[in-house]
Amino acid sequence: MTGVRQGCILSPVLFALAIDWVMRTALTSLDVGLQWTDGSRLSDLDYADDIVTSRDRMQQLTETVETEGNKIGLQMNVKKFKTLVSDSGKTVER
Repeated sequence: MTGVRQGCILSPVLFALAIDWVMRTALTSLDVGLQWTDGSRLSDLDYADDIVTSRDRMQQLTETVETEGNKIGLQMNVKKFKTLVSDSGKTVER
């Protein structure tokens, strides 16, 4: 048996620590995020659509996050993935 029991008060804390590590590790190798005037980047927004501007970059980020998450036993649920494309004021969900 691994993990904590459902409803355990440690669950959200442990998940927050795990996902923070996954995102930091995944984003270290990628050139994504919002660049500040001092050259630093804000990239750990935890939502890929907030930090990438192309489909290829989205795919690369998703794959990197999945790889890093798998290292600690986290798995993505592809049934919950949606892509929202916004162009010229029109928004389309795919």
